Amino acid sequence: MNLNKLDHKILKFLPHYTSLNRLEYATQIIAEATALLEFDSTKRAKLPAPSLEAFFNSVITLAKKTREQPSGQEILGKLNNLQPTVEDITFIKNAVNNVLASPAPFAPNAATRIASWADVVRSGTPSYPSTPNSRASTTAGVKDRETVVKLDANAAAVLRRVSSEDLRKRANDALGTRINLLGKAPQVIAAKQLKSGDVVLHTATTAEADTLKATEEEWVKVLGTSARVVRPTYGVIIHGVRTSKESIDTDNQERAIEKIESEKAVLHEGAKVTYVGWLTREGRRKQASSLIVEFTTKYHANRAIREGLALNAIHHDCVLYDKSCRLKQCYKYHEYGHIGPQCDAAERCGYCAGKHNIK
Repeated sequence: MNLNKLDHKILKFLPHYTSLNRLEYATQIIAEATALLEFDSTKRAKLPAPSLEAFFNSVITLAKKTREQPSGQEILGKLNNLQPTVEDITFIKNAVNNVLASPAPFAPNAATRIASWADVVRSGTPSYPSTPNSRASTTAGVKDRETVVKLDANAAAVLRRVSSEDLRKRANDALGTRINLLGKAPQVIAAKQLKSGDVVLHTATTAEADTLKATEEEWVKVLGTSARVVRPTYGVIIHGVRTSKESIDTDNQERAIEKIESEKAVLHEGAKVTYVGWLTREGRRKQASSLIVEFTTKYHANRAIREGLALNAIHHDCVLYDKSCRLKQCYKYHEYGHIGPQCDAAERCGYCAGKHNIK
């Protein structure tokens, strides 16, 4: 085919071999090939029309398939999502290798000696004896298998009259009929209504808990028309942050979150923040104080702890923020673990423990 014989009006539609990226180039090819196909057949009289149309149809198909391929940014995002799993596997592998490489020797008088805190820290082993049938259990593991459902006052009042068995059955019935995960729906093994009115559902594995959170629209309404799953957040504490409004305004959550995410984007791409606030009420009265930042994923919270983050062009170190370390106290019954509005016990005095108001 001699392209020199083509009309000069057609030539302007031929592909330009420029430095366009893959997606832009694919879009350009589609536009140019489509324009060529729209020319009147008399302008393509010297060319075999069926061959030309077949060629351009192939180019269009190839370009469309190329454009549908995931971009490098999308692939990088998926690899970043796998990072926590890789870290967990590496940690487990190293722990197993350490145990196999250096088995603890048996000392005849080991049972009579009480290990000191320094000994425990140096050895990296628990100070209590373990048994073959013992199963490690941590608060973090339990929390990972929990799904908290937030209810309004009306739904909470209705479920007060429902037993834990009925709550579990109601959730499992909805899961069994509406969700099918590899031929088996996730199972709720325990359910409980908190003093706040919210409901906590327990599953046997973290994978099942993740499924509950990811598919809440399919089942959560059986507990109430306005019921919603509470998404877990992962917090860090940043010490030494200036408290001026120009530095960070926690009263305006939207702007504070946007500021954290924009300054963190270069170091921790894709991080999403749900809350920014001072660690204590008195903190904002100081010149510099400790700031809480809560992320949507463990991965970005762990990266902030390992690598720190920048705020107002200042690099800050971050430490773990554990909500369980903040004590709750009821000033109605004067006990810890809950607050007054959630307390159904009789009121008592904080001075004499009598059954009357402290005032």
